[in-house]
Amino acid sequence: MTAAIFPEILNSDAHNNSRGSDNASSGQQGAAFGAEGRVLPPMLQEYVSYKHRYPDHFIFFQVGDFYELFFEDAVRVAAELNITLTSRDKKDPNPIPMCGVPIAVIDSYLERLVDAGFSAAVISQAASDQVVKKEQDKGVNKVRIERYLERVVTPGVRIMGVTNPTPGVREGVLAIGFGNSSEVSFAWGSALESEVSVREKVSLEELVELALRLEVAEVVLPAEVNGRRLDRRTSWIRELERLLPPHSVRFRGVSDQRLSQETERLGRVSDFTLLSLSAKRAVRTFVRYIDEMTVSSELPFLSIALEDQAQSMTLDTMTRRNLELVQTSRDGAYEGSLLHYLDVTKSQGGKRLLRKWLNQPLIDSQSIQGRLEAVGFLKENFEIRARCAELLSRIPDFERICARINLGVVSPRELGALRDGLESITELRSCLESAQKIQTVAILSSA
Repeated sequence: MTAAIFPEILNSDAHNNSRGSDNASSGQQGAAFGAEGRVLPPMLQEYVSYKHRYPDHFIFFQVGDFYELFFEDAVRVAAELNITLTSRDKKDPNPIPMCGVPIAVIDSYLERLVDAGFSAAVISQAASDQVVKKEQDKGVNKVRIERYLERVVTPGVRIMGVTNPTPGVREGVLAIGFGNSSEVSFAWGSALESEVSVREKVSLEELVELALRLEVAEVVLPAEVNGRRLDRRTSWIRELERLLPPHSVRFRGVSDQRLSQETERLGRVSDFTLLSLSAKRAVRTFVRYIDEMTVSSELPFLSIALEDQAQSMTLDTMTRRNLELVQTSRDGAYEGSLLHYLDVTKSQGGKRLLRKWLNQPLIDSQSIQGRLEAVGFLKENFEIRARCAELLSRIPDFERICARINLGVVSPRELGALRDGLESITELRSCLESAQKIQTVAILSSA
């Protein structure tokens, strides 16, 4: 029934349509009509237009005090969140499926969806219900309600959400760039960092291993490679989708205008001009995707870091699975893994760093010895260790707050936490300086 009403969306191929804001106007001509020439009301036409822009995202559309979803989005979200599925125009032979969540609790529902691997776009009303009611009181029966894209939340780009990721979930994005021949490079990072990591001139066989080792939440591929559309049925893409969580693989295209803007912007980033063609394309794809998911803002990526494989051990998929570093071998759960057992960290930054240490163990003897000595000092000095733990527990997620400041979405509470956290950092430094062990901070904070 649903497909008969809305074939433009339900039968779309995510591979052919996942082009984000570069195709903001695609499908507009058909947006006003359902099957059999059925005309959709203006509100649903607007919903359809956003769905064309974000075909692989659930569209949460504010209607009064609720965020509502329609068509297939409503069917899938109602099942995933275990909420009531209803419909518009119930007397119609083909009613439109609908579900909704109250505005006050949308963040908890978004968190559940993103933890399950889904993405969402939140469309909010520009005017409050009070303003709309005033217009109606003046005798205006139908008030045109303006709406705007408030935020996008994906498994790899959670910065626009208001909550920290659930322990054990993946974060970050990995992008692939192709050269003019068979050359391939990777770029990866997160919206929390100002640095983009790069591995140049590698084979596609290494892609799956790298994506699993880095535990990225999303892998972004170009929609076209040297003028030819990338086929989702290709063996290495199918292998990638098989081993990664559902909905992890994204395809993105780019307009000539966007390419020109990115070239100018990235030309100012340290070491970008020294990269190979495939690496430059990978970095562009990565930055473009982060920009798209952070809506109207641009995060300041300041440097490129070429991966130094001589500094850390590369663990293959089977070894990582057998060691149960970050998930169990039986059911892939976080609970029961080595990380779950070891993680008694006091801050979000500490959680991320511990996870990175386990995934990329050191092989340089001097670095290993320095880390052991720093840990040994804290182990033998209970009072200093207890004081450091207390101060670290007061420290907020600095990376997340700074990124939200750059995006212009930081809250007063987060700014207050930043202020208090900086005071705790000063006390932490003084505590270690008094023991003449300030180097411990540098060693235990380094990746």
